[in-house]
Amino acid sequence: MMVFGPSGATMSRGSTREAQGLMSNSNKASRRDDLLEDVKYGRMTPGEAEAEAVRLGVGKLASKPDGSQFDPMREPWWTLPMAVAWIAWRSPDKVRECWDPYRAECLEWHPKRWRVGLDGPIHAGFILEQRRPATLSRLWFVEKNEASLPKEAINISEAKAKLWNALGENAFQATGISTDTGKRVVIPDYAWPDLKNIEERGRDVLRVREASGMWSNRGYNDVTLRRQDIMAICQPRRLEAITNDLPTIRHTGAPGRPSSMHLVEAEYRARWDRGEAETSIGAEAKKLAEWFQKKHPDAPKLTPKTIANRLRDEHRNRMAQPRN
Repeated sequence: MMVFGPSGATMSRGSTREAQGLMSNSNKASRRDDLLEDVKYGRMTPGEAEAEAVRLGVGKLASKPDGSQFDPMREPWWTLPMAVAWIAWRSPDKVRECWDPYRAECLEWHPKRWRVGLDGPIHAGFILEQRRPATLSRLWFVEKNEASLPKEAINISEAKAKLWNALGENAFQATGISTDTGKRVVIPDYAWPDLKNIEERGRDVLRVREASGMWSNRGYNDVTLRRQDIMAICQPRRLEAITNDLPTIRHTGAPGRPSSMHLVEAEYRARWDRGEAETSIGAEAKKLAEWFQKKHPDAPKLTPKTIANRLRDEHRNRMAQPRN
């Protein structure tokens, strides 16, 4: 069947449906733009606009991507906010909220005051914007304003200090773009006492404190840390997450380097909780060495002596306390 278009030209039924579909999509886009304009000028609140958008069939205005498509626990390199978020909260969801590629896919309402021209009236409303990059200062804001943080959480200042101390002790290393060379380099352990994080153009950077006490323009941009290094010193709080999700470190644990000892320590504490720990640290270390070799056969071997030396003080303190 043929129909006549606005200019008199014939159109097929299929073409008519396509045109109606385009008109429908155009109408939805126009309605969406009207809602955004009303919120921008303060004629509607974001909540009212969201409800009206659903009623009109426009769909949600603010949006987040599917979190399952953004797994920070598979990301080999973390930023400073991601690392501090993990140390403080031990939550993959909280780390995801600090991951910039995820944040770039989020649209959310931001308050805005603005005026038309130099002398026009000032308007107050909200605009829909992409999330800004995560920074350490925003973590302090979340800590202060969010009620759903894990009960076992430590505060952000403590988490940051713990990270700085670990880097200063060379437990692991971070890299950054040097302001001197413009190249990515390993940040030396001795530099951390004199490095301070500040925000430049909405992103965290590190700057060097001079002998005078003033902060210079020298330092590092785009600082990154290995995820597995962070998790080696700050384990998941659930034992099953430790044993299933935490990667085994593939070296022996020489001074200043992480090792697989964290896995042995987790098993030792689990054995104690189950009432299976041996009275003698020597006997307990032998059991743990056998367990580690069985569970992680590809990892560098940990001897009973090494394990005993690591756990001796903790074992002595536990033995001095009455068992439940």
